Amino acid sequence: MSETYNTQLVSASLDLAEAMIKNGAEVSRIEDSLKRIFESYGAVQTDVLTITPSIVATVVFAQCAPITQTKRITETGNDFDVLAKLNQLCRDICAQKPSPEIIMQKTNEIKEEAEKEPKIKKAARKIIAYILAAGGFTVFFGGRLKEFFASAVVAVLVACIELIFKKKGKNAAVYTYFLTLAAACFALVLCKFMGISSDTVIIGFIMIEIPGVMFTNSIRDIFLGDTISGALKALESLLLAASIAFGVATAFFILGGVL
Repeated sequence: MSETYNTQLVSASLDLAEAMIKNGAEVSRIEDSLKRIFESYGAVQTDVLTITPSIVATVVFAQCAPITQTKRITETGNDFDVLAKLNQLCRDICAQKPSPEIIMQKTNEIKEEAEKEPKIKKAARKIIAYILAAGGFTVFFGGRLKEFFASAVVAVLVACIELIFKKKGKNAAVYTYFLTLAAACFALVLCKFMGISSDTVIIGFIMIEIPGVMFTNSIRDIFLGDTISGALKALESLLLAASIAFGVATAFFILGGVL
């Protein structure tokens, strides 16, 4: 294979790895998948370093100069349906060894299929999930029917804010702080109007913002030996948790003496 072909292969594979990590793949899965792909194409040496913000790969093919490429990761999320399709694509690549153009085409098809889902359907699913989660935690922590209803209303507000003002491209800690501040202020006013305690209602919507999945993934990465990535995720999750706490505290400071 020519050097140009190998360069295109590395680039297409990193695009696939970027899509995987953006949809919730762990660091060890990314590194293992890339190594398997490159080795299936005849690479004699593969060095892959993956941390949350970036992927760096150096690949050596027989009688070719080493190829090093870096992929910057600007956002992450969790979509296990898309991730399952990308994992299957990795297996197909190793078995069939398609051209780099086919790899890029298949990767883009999976991403485009996920983006084609109607926005109304996505929004409705998000709102329903938030209502059930926030309301469920409110009841779990001692809330009654009125508190469940108030928590559901606040959850709808949070979901709408996230749908309108998406986190993409924003500072996550600042975004979370102002989102939590707005939701907490609204919850305090609503609970005062309904004549109910705001404690369980605020707990309910806080639980849907707590970065529990991120923190769990960070611990998993640390246990798997990916200490740098795990530490970065843990630090980010703790920073987001602090932003939530400060947002609620600010709402109580602003409205606590008024309501």
